[in-house]
Amino acid sequence: MKVTAPISSIKEIEMLIELGADELYCGFNTDTWQKKFGVCKINRREPKGACINSELELLCIVKTAHKNNILVSVAFNSPFYTAEGISYLLTLIEKLIKEISIDSVIISDINLLIALFKKKIPINIHISSLGNCFNSETAAFYKEFGVKRIILPRQLNFYEIKEIVKNTDKKIEFEVFALNDGCYYEEGFCLTSHTPEAFCMTEYQLENSEFAKKKTEERKLKNLKKELNSYLWHQNNCGSSYQKNGFPNGPCSCCLFGNFKDIGISALKIVGREASFYRKMTSLKMVKTVLDKAASGAGNKEIAEFAKKMRNTEKYCDTGYVCYFGAGNISDK
Repeated sequence: MKVTAPISSIKEIEMLIELGADELYCGFNTDTWQKKFGVCKINRREPKGACINSELELLCIVKTAHKNNILVSVAFNSPFYTAEGISYLLTLIEKLIKEISIDSVIISDINLLIALFKKKIPINIHISSLGNCFNSETAAFYKEFGVKRIILPRQLNFYEIKEIVKNTDKKIEFEVFALNDGCYYEEGFCLTSHTPEAFCMTEYQLENSEFAKKKTEERKLKNLKKELNSYLWHQNNCGSSYQKNGFPNGPCSCCLFGNFKDIGISALKIVGREASFYRKMTSLKMVKTVLDKAASGAGNKEIAEFAKKMRNTEKYCDTGYVCYFGAGNISDK
């Protein structure tokens, strides 16, 4: 399995190469887009801190990556674009292919997918998790448009992933989330998230209605608020905290790396284009350490135990709130 790591600056590339990233993905932003379509983000992230903002920097990243046999994907994965926006992106993607030699694009808007297909633009297409591939029929649909890889949503469980991979043409690659950033809802169905703000991370104040102010109801509401805020905190990378050994806290699927290898998953995605240099570094170290254990021939149960011991955050793992794909409940480890 390949490890796909985020990059948002040329300053990060030597570290990512040294630590063993197999693929890189980034956002790319232009001044023209900001002036014409600024309200609609070009790739669901803010231009500053999460995107490459110059063609020269992107060119340097791609050239360096290619010298080290590393592929580079560029994300244009907002859930929707205007017709004018799609026209602009088609021209931009063709330019990035011709002048910079990017290897693939990550997209989610079905209209952009159709436009790329009709224009026969020679680029590998990866469907973002926002593409909502929840079954093999959806995967087959995407295959008809020449899609090479599908990034599966966080809300699937392992057994559902296994069935999708089993019943899909082997020419399609599948990528799953490995580390960082949860999602309270299902982001592919959430058209407001990352538009005005990620409201799912807001600590809402819950209040009783006029007809339900009994003490029993108040206690239930208090417990519900406590549980909700706890869940949001875990999903938000445990408050963006770190372990004593420097590894990042937050959602992950490290326990399942052996299982993923068995069913034919192609790539493991580290989330966090906007993350700090340090978080990217420690995240990649962590994923590669567990993946190396899986590659050594260790059994799935051993891999899971190794991952939990390395994380050393039993209190977080036991909640189940930081487990992608129901990792804490897989019986065949």
